[in-house]
Amino acid sequence: MDTLRHWVSEYHIDGFRFDLAATLGRNGDNFNQDAAFFKAVAQDPVLKDVKLIAEPWDIGPNGYQVGNFPFGWNECNDRLRDITRSFWRGDQGYLKEFATRIMGSRDLYSAANWPYKLTVNYITYHDGFTLQDLVSYKHKHNEANGEKNRDGHGDNRSDNYGVEGETDKASVIEIREKQKRNFMASLLFAFGIPHILTADILSHSQGGNNNAYCQDNEISWLNWESDDRVSAFKNWLAEMVKARQEYMVPFIRAFSGEDRNGNRIFWRRVDGTMMEHDDWNRLSSVALHLGIDKQGSEMVYCINQTNAPARFSLPEENNQSWTMICNTDDHKLHQPINKNQVLIAPLSMAIYHYSPS
Repeated sequence: MDTLRHWVSEYHIDGFRFDLAATLGRNGDNFNQDAAFFKAVAQDPVLKDVKLIAEPWDIGPNGYQVGNFPFGWNECNDRLRDITRSFWRGDQGYLKEFATRIMGSRDLYSAANWPYKLTVNYITYHDGFTLQDLVSYKHKHNEANGEKNRDGHGDNRSDNYGVEGETDKASVIEIREKQKRNFMASLLFAFGIPHILTADILSHSQGGNNNAYCQDNEISWLNWESDDRVSAFKNWLAEMVKARQEYMVPFIRAFSGEDRNGNRIFWRRVDGTMMEHDDWNRLSSVALHLGIDKQGSEMVYCINQTNAPARFSLPEENNQSWTMICNTDDHKLHQPINKNQVLIAPLSMAIYHYSPS
């Protein structure tokens, strides 16, 4: 407690992320959300208002405690990480859970407790692949760690898109950059708190090493020098963070707490009609349509998981005029065909916004 207070009061640290945080609430083989440490932090005048993020599991019995930490704590969401990786890699059967994660994982974190118990969403962290390696390597390459590549996580849900590791092949680079944008757009426009690894802003590669804690060298050092590709991704990401703040945050506030049930949520087919139960098991191109209150601002996520362009019909029942705020493809396909039809490029997502004012 003294150490945490020192970091806050002397270094002005505004929050902490606790690795393997289920340990903090352990009582033998069980987890107690009223454990002494949680109570001590909650009553501390210095610490009670800082950000507290839990990795809500450890390696002991009953160690997976997602959704069980007390108020005042937000939890890392490994399910959004895994499902988003699988979905954009093109794996089938993940649409329904991808939808659940985009909508804030309300099976784990009731919107009645938002915004206080919003999930912490992430794609990559300090351990595991960086974002650049997630789209550059199908397998981990930890030989430099001295354990014959037996260390590190085996379930990375990654792909190399034709070449393992670095390449000069333009077509491979193009799809890798698009996939990075798909991951970041899914993260920033999901309901929850996005957590972004600094290395990913710089497109840092660890050469496929997904357990680089023991590497104090170029494998783990960040290179702050830039090139055109790195700058383009960083600038796009900056625009998306700005767009999230302007467009997404009002939706998170509106969908939180007591007034949340007055909003609109529709899942649509590409032709604009409502999805039915069987569609979740057979469709790979869908649209999420959100609206604040009965007649407030609206957003539409046009999600195309397929390898072919998809023609989406945007809602027009209120004579909406849509503005594109996010585009994970760098071609012109997402521009409107006519007033309310757009062609979405293969394996990409576009998000549109409408404000009645």
